[in-house]
Amino acid sequence: MAMKLSPEEEKRRHDAVEKYRSTGTGWPRRAAKALGVGYSAFRSWMGKNEISATPLSANGAPAAAPKAEEPLALRQERKLKDRIARLKGEMKIAHRELNDMEDFRDSIFGLGEPIDPESYRPRLSSRSSKLEVPLLFQSDEQWGEVIKAEEMGGLNAYNREIAAARYRRLIETAIKCSLPPYAPSAPPVFYYCMGGDSVSGSIHEELAETNDLSTIPAIRDYCSHVSWGIKTLKKELGCPIVVVRVPGNHDRTTPKSRHKGYNEHSFDTVISWHLEMMFADDPEVTFLIPPENDAYFDVAGWKVLLTHGDMMGTGGGQGYIGAAAPITKGHRKLVETYGQAGKPVDVVLTGHFHVDIETEYGFGNGCLPGFSEYARLRLRAKPSPPRQWLLHFHPDHGVTTRRKISVAAPGEGSLYEPKDRAA
Repeated sequence: MAMKLSPEEEKRRHDAVEKYRSTGTGWPRRAAKALGVGYSAFRSWMGKNEISATPLSANGAPAAAPKAEEPLALRQERKLKDRIARLKGEMKIAHRELNDMEDFRDSIFGLGEPIDPESYRPRLSSRSSKLEVPLLFQSDEQWGEVIKAEEMGGLNAYNREIAAARYRRLIETAIKCSLPPYAPSAPPVFYYCMGGDSVSGSIHEELAETNDLSTIPAIRDYCSHVSWGIKTLKKELGCPIVVVRVPGNHDRTTPKSRHKGYNEHSFDTVISWHLEMMFADDPEVTFLIPPENDAYFDVAGWKVLLTHGDMMGTGGGQGYIGAAAPITKGHRKLVETYGQAGKPVDVVLTGHFHVDIETEYGFGNGCLPGFSEYARLRLRAKPSPPRQWLLHFHPDHGVTTRRKISVAAPGEGSLYEPKDRAA
């Protein structure tokens, strides 16, 4: 039979209850320990006195029971729903920006809805569809940049006059190499791909200070030369010209690179639309200008991906191997990413690194300016001439001929002077 407690002990236990029951789960043990009595005896006394083990809140009401942990499946479902809501919001913004761009394209340049590069196929006869198709890959012209020979040890120079001369050589050589006897036949269609960085721009302080043309005059001068190039290609080759253009990072209008609105904040988009407007009445010249910074299109039945190369997620050069590592890694990432989306890529075309290289997956392009102060002093790179790719696609065999067109000439730097092989 339990011993009856004295009034003093009853009060002492009730005071302990008041003191400890608001401290959360496990308070009866703490109260029993403070009283110096056994936990079982204390719980028995609580039961006789109808004292609940539920802790009280600060105002004396029973505290809320601890919230049960949400099951893992429900937490994952909530995260997915939140992500879907966020992506829908981003897509809504992207659609609004795209609509704004298309309105601007129509109202300012008088151009209709752009052609989708992925679905475009040139109209060719059954005979022509079996012929090889040439593709000129031009990128990183950086029109307006100045490279001073005296700062380059005399190796290379570049300015608006040299840019114009090199561009003319590029077009004339591409024409010569696309016709017999250098090609198996006259081309049924000619792809003219431009991979961005058309103008030098002002994203870097030193470029803004040393360019011989600021951005707007550079755009005007550049477009006049490219217009001549397209007209000359069409006239001399006697076939339709398909122009594919994507923007680069030098052409952007913002101090830092953007992932949202990449095309919208690029002078290269304005250049593309201006050139398209200049040939709006010519059915033999077609422009493929995607609303994104990648162009995915077909050449003689082969899937080609054109992008500038600054958004491959691979960074800059890596140690002694230099730009070959990020270019190759970037090409592979692009092929895998597009493949996962159900879009196979046969050939990747990228610029940006100013290195002409063939990888397992495609081609990295050189540049028009050639060896620069940055390459010489910062990278300590090997001096190399400015080159651009000319590729021929066979309907059955893919890229059968690849040529690096060197566009520099003696007088533009000691790098291009004839070598005395007998010495």
